[in-house]
Amino acid sequence: MGKIYKIHPGIGVARVAPSTNGYFLAGETPGADPFEIDSNGNETPFTSYKDANSFLRRQGARFRVFEYDQPTVDGSLTLVREITAADAKITWSVHLVAAKAAGPKMNDQAHGPDGRPTVLPLATPRNTPPAGFGVSDLKADVRLSVTGANATPVIGTGRIVGADVMIGEARTDANGRLVVLAGRGVARSWANPPPPLDGNGSRDDEFLNNPTWHDDIADGTVDAKIAFMGGTPIDAVGAWVITTPPDFAPDTDALTTMLDIVENAIGVPLPAVLTYPQDIEPMLKRAAGLFFVNEQPVWATMADHMANPANLNSPSPAAKAARRQARDDLLSAQSDMRFYGLTKRQTDILARWVDGSFQTTADATRPAPNAADTLDRSVLARCVGGGFFPGIEAGTTLRQPTIYAEFARLTRGTFTDVDNAVRQLEPGLISQRMACPWHADFVECLGAWWPAQRPDIAGRTGADAGPRWDRGVLKGGDIGRPETSHQNMVDHFAQLGVLVKDQASGGLVEVGRDPNLDNIA
Repeated sequence: MGKIYKIHPGIGVARVAPSTNGYFLAGETPGADPFEIDSNGNETPFTSYKDANSFLRRQGARFRVFEYDQPTVDGSLTLVREITAADAKITWSVHLVAAKAAGPKMNDQAHGPDGRPTVLPLATPRNTPPAGFGVSDLKADVRLSVTGANATPVIGTGRIVGADVMIGEARTDANGRLVVLAGRGVARSWANPPPPLDGNGSRDDEFLNNPTWHDDIADGTVDAKIAFMGGTPIDAVGAWVITTPPDFAPDTDALTTMLDIVENAIGVPLPAVLTYPQDIEPMLKRAAGLFFVNEQPVWATMADHMANPANLNSPSPAAKAARRQARDDLLSAQSDMRFYGLTKRQTDILARWVDGSFQTTADATRPAPNAADTLDRSVLARCVGGGFFPGIEAGTTLRQPTIYAEFARLTRGTFTDVDNAVRQLEPGLISQRMACPWHADFVECLGAWWPAQRPDIAGRTGADAGPRWDRGVLKGGDIGRPETSHQNMVDHFAQLGVLVKDQASGGLVEVGRDPNLDNIA
């Protein structure tokens, strides 16, 4: 039987931050703690999201190669093993492009197929190149290659309108697994003086387009060649990496995650046997967890439901009213969120639950995800799958069914875009649809947009909400002074606090906030 090799996760996420004091990786299984890679390439316990100067550290994306037996008669693959540097010579190649400034202007007055407001690409470009430069000068394009175990880091520095922009970094660990790091969270304008990030009265420029500005967010391909002793190098099925803004509430998950978006887009069927602990409870817990990062009253209601779960996990007719009430409260919470929407797959699960068509215990016959699938799912479950206006890690392009070659793996060919145009998926396309720079969107999207990544409150250890998470950075109340607040976010985002689980209370507490934020203009 022949072999096939694939890179996992199929979609990796690395997050920007300015600290030069190491980096960390998110846990690679559901609920796992973050960890670090030491100077010898070995895994070590997690130390901190912040450095000693209260600056945020980068989150890396780690990729591995897995060997499968070729498809059987039914077309399925059988996972055999992970391939490491002990088994073969692995040569990794990463192609990253930061293309926001070179991309299309995004229209924030559009509506998607579901009728919800969304952003769509226009025929008009975001920018006209300044004198002496072409369109290609509006994007940073880098290619990185590393081989073997503990490879020397390779820095990816491109140029945008004549200025250097570091958009990524590649290295390997002691087993020859690839680690991709993002840029430093830099945003700037090539204009002198730079136009203020206040839109000059234009709403879409204020948070979304901002001519002459660019940041170091990028995305692109991850490939590998595997050469066994004396053998011809073999190409692995490639992956994709997206560099993104930070996650300031890493112990909280979105109501709708990117995993939900992918499962819905490619039509993953509902399980034959729906169960409360596997399919329903995780969704309800995510909703209850938002109580600690957002002030919408309905999250407290969801937390109350989860504090008394007996009727929720009972399929009896007598418990139907309690199940329906919890479902209706969840839908009410969804309606209070900005342009959020549970996927059809999620609402179908909830409908079957309300009807009592579920099992109270886990389905022991359901196949467990293998190690490769677990990597795929863990990355996506930590990303926001709603509020795509335009979003955080990625936007509405990932709702498109044809952008996927298979579950959690993007095509290397064409796809039908959100405006129904057929386009080639190229490095930079996913991230160029996001806000430019992302910092302006972080200011504007307070109040029930993406509280699982960009909190609205600085946690809770009891019933009372903490202070505003963005205090010191936002000026003038809400977004009363965007010309100040937006630039403050560019300059000071990495000094904001991170919300982490408080083991004593079960709530979230803020750590690492730089007290100097209280003194900025």
